Formats: sequence, structure tokens, C-alpha cells
Amino acid sequence: MQEEASYICDACGEEIVIPVDLTAGADQEYVEDCPVCCHPNVIHLQVEPDGDVRIWAAGEWRRLCDELFTLPPGSGKFFFFF
Repeated sequence: MQEEASYICDACGEEIVIPVDLTAGADQEYVEDCPVCCHPNVIHLQVEPDGDVRIWAAGEWRRLCDELFTLPPGSGKFFFFF
């Protein structure tokens, strides 16, 4: 099992190495500030069936937009952006 993994900061593009902690499970999502530019990143960590660790990051603002603008199917509501 990998002890470390890396992701690319969504804001500054820097590669960030973090420890892999599987005590929170094999499918994790949490927010961590970039140690280089201090922008928050949503870290996604998944452990594949073969034990490989897959990790990626998205900006915190993207997660917030997804939560704000994702509507249940069939709600009949639409958002328009200008």
C-alpha cells in the first residue's frame, strides 16, 4: 500500500505530496489548503480493488458550485448564467 500520493493544486498548479491515511476508509473526500498558495482544494482519494491509490483535487469553489446548482432530477427548475 502506498504511504504517500500527490495531487496538483487547482489554483497554482503545484504538485503537492500528502500522506495516505486509510483509517477514514477507501473512498474519501476532504478539504485541504494548498501549502504553497493557501487556496482550499477538495481532495478525492480512492483505493482501487488492486490496492492502487487514486487521488485528485478540485478547487473548493467548484464543490460549492456543484452543491448550489445541482438540482434533483425532475425538479423542473433551470439556472441561466450570463
